[in-house]
Amino acid sequence: MSTVTFIIGNGFDLGIGLKTSYKNFLDVYKEPKKDDSEIVKWFKTEILEPDSANWENWADFEWQMGQESSKFTGKNCVTDFNECIHNFTIAFNAYLCEICESIRWDGDLFYKCFDSFLSSIHHFERYIKSSDGMQIEELIGEQVNINFLQFNYTSVFDELLNITKNYMDFEYVRTFSYGHNIHIHGKIDEYITIGVDNVEQIVNEKIRKNPIARNFLVKTENIATVQAEDANQIDYRKLAIEIIAESTVICVFGSSIGETDKSWWVAIGEWLKTATGKLIIFDISGANKRKVSTLYLIENKIILDGRKKSILEKFANVSDLGMDWVKNNPDRIIIELDTEMFKFHVVPQVVNMM
Repeated sequence: MSTVTFIIGNGFDLGIGLKTSYKNFLDVYKEPKKDDSEIVKWFKTEILEPDSANWENWADFEWQMGQESSKFTGKNCVTDFNECIHNFTIAFNAYLCEICESIRWDGDLFYKCFDSFLSSIHHFERYIKSSDGMQIEELIGEQVNINFLQFNYTSVFDELLNITKNYMDFEYVRTFSYGHNIHIHGKIDEYITIGVDNVEQIVNEKIRKNPIARNFLVKTENIATVQAEDANQIDYRKLAIEIIAESTVICVFGSSIGETDKSWWVAIGEWLKTATGKLIIFDISGANKRKVSTLYLIENKIILDGRKKSILEKFANVSDLGMDWVKNNPDRIIIELDTEMFKFHVVPQVVNMM
């Protein structure tokens, strides 16, 4: 039996129409609240408002929190920093909860989503336009165990997955089983973790050396803190590393490849070096999709090739594989852009936290 592991990022939520990008939330969060403390007001107006214009995604925000920690000074810099990140996290959790609660899974919406969701999981290789798709089909065979490692915090993927489990008998070509579904960084109302990958990514020395701040901002230490709350529960971080190591194919969908999740990309890099499986990264290009003129097709190829190169270089760097390894193993990493995977829309109501 082969093992396919999906790594699901915030791009899944964005793709189905949820307003869960960093900029979506910032537009709501930066508005003054009557109960904002002075330090939170300063955080919003002096750091988030002027500095975040070029922060494109959550990975950018997390990285910059480590960098911007240098702007917290004075004897209370640690408590001030913790208060701001805490305030941000609480507000973000409430924002995501309201988004999820606004989705109404009536019959029509369910059937619109179901076919695409099921096909994207069970036959993801069909969404690869090149001949690599056929190779993947042969690699995974007819008996497949599927695991899910989620970097996002919402419950939408979980709800669709639970519904899908009731329709497993509809498959005749392959035999499927579902393994683990793990929210790596927590989920709404269950200790969502926003932060950096390791302590070296925190610029401010006082904050970096403070155990409370470290446990709060450094993802690995934050997860360990949650784990310590109940030593009898499963060590999900350890389990996720084992799942990666035992995979036949890993599909990354909608996840930013950034330094603040470096540990996970390194784990995938180690898997690539020691195993024989394939990594598929599904991403977007931003290319013009019009088919009116052949010039669009020519220009698109240039854009697509450039985007694929950029993704490969970023992954090679953050995973510590290096471009030499990537160039020497050209068939191990597949970049698929602008896929039709998970191509459906849910339309929640407008979120207003005021």
